[in-house]
Amino acid sequence: MMLMDNSNDSKKCLDDRTYCRCVVFGWGIDCMSRTNSYSTVVELLKGIRRVQNLSIQYCPIMPTLPIFPNMKHLELKGYWPSRLILRFLECCPELKTLCIDGIAGWFCKEMVPACMLTNLTTIKFSKCEGYKGDMVFLEYVLGNAKALKTLTVTWKNILCIGEELWSQLVLIIPRASSHSEIYFRS
Repeated sequence: MMLMDNSNDSKKCLDDRTYCRCVVFGWGIDCMSRTNSYSTVVELLKGIRRVQNLSIQYCPIMPTLPIFPNMKHLELKGYWPSRLILRFLECCPELKTLCIDGIAGWFCKEMVPACMLTNLTTIKFSKCEGYKGDMVFLEYVLGNAKALKTLTVTWKNILCIGEELWSQLVLIIPRASSHSEIYFRS
């Protein structure tokens, strides 16, 4: 199912059913009408709160999120700031898989969402560029995800020290899960 916030078809999808998969793209946010855009985003997210798999493009207007009680798989497309990533993780207590394109800085390390302590088994980080925020994010997830089994890092235009040295640095990060494996891709 594909939803767009400004199409009439998306309104038909907004009910209490449990969806297997939902893709949200094409926010089409108009900066001149932030109030209308905000309420549309709120309505859309409340309408899909029972979804099990969600792929969502970064949206600069992100309201208070509803709880997603059935969410097992979350894909965050684009570059997301840490505060929004953490908000999604807080609202997805049953999350098992997190796929994230990129991090727009990582600064919030003090809070650990419940899903990281109990359910999150797979993390895919697909655009790791070697910025400091990328390493801090990897330290955070490896240090807190107690159920983590697999972390896959895909390098993209790695900076300065190169993929091999970055990979070595990631491999020595202390891990909360003794059963986690880390894979690297170019």
